Amino acid sequence: MKDLWGRESCPPHPGEILKEDILPHYQITRKDLAKHLGISTRRLSDLLHERCEISLDLALRLGAAFGQGAHFWLGLQMQHNLWQARHQDVKVRPVQRKMERRSCKPGKLPKGILISSEVRLS
Repeated sequence: MKDLWGRESCPPHPGEILKEDILPHYQITRKDLAKHLGISTRRLSDLLHERCEISLDLALRLGAAFGQGAHFWLGLQMQHNLWQARHQDVKVRPVQRKMERRSCKPGKLPKGILISSEVRLS
């Protein structure tokens, strides 16, 4: 996602989407939604204020309630988390595969190495 100035912006937290788009669309109160989902109003409030992440259980409940399925809610959370992680100042070097050193007896090569007997010099 890009903002008005062409910078990459953070994907919205699922709680923001629920608060800004879904609750107004369905004209449902927070208390009624919490009751409908079978969760506490505190848990729903934490989600709406982006103090917690979508759990698997909550993704299943929201997906069933609004018809998008759990993958939709988990995907929103994953996109948000991934953007946050990419924009932290963490430097990790790639893992390098160590080359195994093999000693060879003179005149013998390890299995799998073939040398052509024909040599051309130009």
